[in-house]
Amino acid sequence: MSAPEMLRDRLPWEDVDVPTLVLTAEDSPLPTPAEAAAVVDRLPRGELLVLPHGGHLLLGNVTRLRDVLREALTDVLTG
Repeated sequence: MSAPEMLRDRLPWEDVDVPTLVLTAEDSPLPTPAEAAAVVDRLPRGELLVLPHGGHLLLGNVTRLRDVLREALTDVLTG
């Protein structure tokens, strides 16, 4: 079993009862978009954002990440 499979299959994602934003990129080797989507499917309040590029570190997406994180945090804080 690979590390992503262990994270996806062995952790109690259904018990995470807070808004959870999962980020990845189309060219990310870990987690791949499919692996990230499998986790989000198990999160009661999960949301997935797949960026078009950036690899594992989401490089080159500073402005987009800033905007997405600001929006997500504002949503959480304002209910």
